[in-house]
Amino acid sequence: MPEVPISELRPTVDPATFPFETTAELSPHLGLIGQDRAIEALKFGLGIESKGFNIVVTGEPGTGRSTAIREYLEDFSQGKPTPDDWCYVNNFQDPYRPRALRFPSGKGAVFTNAMAAMVAEAREVIPRTFSSEDFVNRRDHIIQSVQRGRSELFADLAEQAKQAGFQLQGNPQGFFLVPLLDDKPMDDAAFGALTPEARTELMQRRDVLMEKLKPLAKQGQGEETEAEKRLAELQHSVAIHVVDTLVERFFEDYEEFPEVIQYMLEVRRDMIDHVEIFLPQPVPQVPVPGPVRDPDLPFRRYRVNLLVDCSDTECARVVSETNPTPQHLFGSIEKEALFGAVTTDFTMIRPGSMHRANGGYLVFDFDDLLVNPLSWMVLKRTLRTGEITIEELGDRLGYIETKTIRPEPIPWTGKVVCIARETVYRVLYVNDPDFRELFKVKANFDMRIERTPANEQDYAGLISSVTKKEGLLPLDRGAVARIVEEGMRMAEDHNKLSILFGEICDIVREAVHWARMEGSTVVTVEHVRKAVHERKDRVDLIEENNREAMLKDIIVIDTTGESVGQVNGLSVIDLGDTAFGLPNRITATVGVGREGVLDLLREVQLSGPIHQKAVLTLQGFLVDRYAVDTPLTLAARISFEQSYGMVEGDSATCAETCALLSRLADLPVKQSFAITGSMDQKGEVQAIGGANHKIEGFFDVCSERGLTGEQGVILPASNVQHLMLREDVVAAVEAGQFRVHAISTVDEALELLTGIPAGKQGPDGTYPPDSVNGLVQAKLLRFASQLQAFSGHHAHIDELDEPYRQEREP
Repeated sequence: MPEVPISELRPTVDPATFPFETTAELSPHLGLIGQDRAIEALKFGLGIESKGFNIVVTGEPGTGRSTAIREYLEDFSQGKPTPDDWCYVNNFQDPYRPRALRFPSGKGAVFTNAMAAMVAEAREVIPRTFSSEDFVNRRDHIIQSVQRGRSELFADLAEQAKQAGFQLQGNPQGFFLVPLLDDKPMDDAAFGALTPEARTELMQRRDVLMEKLKPLAKQGQGEETEAEKRLAELQHSVAIHVVDTLVERFFEDYEEFPEVIQYMLEVRRDMIDHVEIFLPQPVPQVPVPGPVRDPDLPFRRYRVNLLVDCSDTECARVVSETNPTPQHLFGSIEKEALFGAVTTDFTMIRPGSMHRANGGYLVFDFDDLLVNPLSWMVLKRTLRTGEITIEELGDRLGYIETKTIRPEPIPWTGKVVCIARETVYRVLYVNDPDFRELFKVKANFDMRIERTPANEQDYAGLISSVTKKEGLLPLDRGAVARIVEEGMRMAEDHNKLSILFGEICDIVREAVHWARMEGSTVVTVEHVRKAVHERKDRVDLIEENNREAMLKDIIVIDTTGESVGQVNGLSVIDLGDTAFGLPNRITATVGVGREGVLDLLREVQLSGPIHQKAVLTLQGFLVDRYAVDTPLTLAARISFEQSYGMVEGDSATCAETCALLSRLADLPVKQSFAITGSMDQKGEVQAIGGANHKIEGFFDVCSERGLTGEQGVILPASNVQHLMLREDVVAAVEAGQFRVHAISTVDEALELLTGIPAGKQGPDGTYPPDSVNGLVQAKLLRFASQLQAFSGHHAHIDELDEPYRQEREP
């Protein structure tokens, strides 16, 4: 079979295709690279205003999707209207239900400052007005008139009492009569010395006098009440005048905002009704121990809690929430300890990310959101109702709590753009109907993009953005070309580029480090090579230990010679931070029987379902090729030798088939080859994953033992496009020290491994006797004859034994 061309083993990128000397000359690339499908989905989702068309961006971590989405949204939102301001104010009718006020961008801060200035002015103007000479004179006139009338009335009452033999005495609770004796108040001793008849007569006269005086006393009380009413009216009228002067400009400035006008009417009414809080309060003569009362506390009711301020950069059109707890997303209500009690009010309402993103775009990762199930529940309710509700945690969970405020909900007018792994998206889509209704747009990020000249240039722009943003050294065009090649290797495809930008950028950073260590001012291709090598060297201890075990024959792998029924297969070990290829010794044994092909790993439950399917596919291949006219009389055993863990996958199907056919044909297989490839029941070889790691793994073992020029790897032809081998492997192939063959059928693999033609089936269904297939067919026919003979002999023994068996049976 022809070898894979050198140009297909590791396609290179010509540095001359980049129109710059270093990345310092490039403009940083912003946005998405090669994600046309995702961009179209984003445009659709951002453009449609209907309810439920929120966006899920799917893809794997490390692809730069989060940064790219934020940059795209920032660019998309340019020119969009700035979101509105939102304020919470006191609800004077129900303080436990604060009201929300909406303002155009910047107006909220203006209103907040205007209210604070108005209250500050009121605290100066109102006391000054109520201490003015005009007000004091009018108040004193009312008080003096009451006092004068009270004095005249009391004098009249006292004269009437004296004529009746009593003295009139008064106190704050009313008045009472004291009998006179010689024009002097009678004391208790004198009253007790009176005869019972005299005392009774005295008390009767007092009662009669009291009844006469009561109407006059009520008249005095009425005059006092009238005076108090006149004082209240005076205070009210003055309060109206001064408050109207303070608030009238609000009615002019905010006439287009009915809700603000309504609020200011309530503020005006409350300030008039509670004007006394603006007046100086009496200071107790003796200080009361305990916390000092905040002098500003009575005026909190007039504050404005500016929840969202879009007058400057604090209000972003794109808000990213990295910790989507209920409090961070939907806001919270803080509390404070006041005089030994925990209290709260509308001034302690704090916004969440949804408030800041209202009218814009909220971005979060579903992995972070689902850590807080309550956040997901409240988010769904918010998107369904279109209202952002700030609640206590206990209210959300239905627990009993102390009395608290319940702010008026704020309408949600933004768009949610969430990021999710594909597996998370599938689980939510299948199991949560609300998810399907609320996130109707999917923007799917591909892990790989087409390798086009434009995308290669964008790669260079991405490198430029990283170096300039982080103050790194620039890369020359050769270093950029080498990083693009690394992107091809990560994508495992000649025609693709990986968008694992996190890893790409890490290679850039490490290459810059090695360049600085050498004192270079520019990163070259050698620095990139060193970065790639060092990255692998830091994590390949387990790979080295396995390779060392093979070199010491602790793990038996032959790389020279020939052996019957033994083939070198190839597998990939993925440890997360590294992946590497290792050869595996696959052996097959055969005998006469009807069991077919038995997988030893399956018998001990060390084989996954895909590998079990591969063994059944192998058995199907044997039936289709060799047992169309005769039964398949075979008892075969296949095993991965020295395998002590779970084996999964079907990439060893071709190797297992070659090992089994080698054993059936008694043909030795070249151990200088390793083979990988899946296979169908027709014997056609199919693509596998990890081709680069598998080839390099076998190469490393052969290289350590010494390359002979006969060693190589056989892989599916459909995997050639996935090759991006290490440079040392390509150099060895170019020097004739190592070989890479591509095959399309298992017959081609057999010819490479045995050096004998596989043989084509003739019209009579037979194969050439000196071919691999002919030898296998002959062996299976011999097995069938032996089994038939054995079955007949066994039947003859049963016939002879029949009389004796009947005697033994009761």
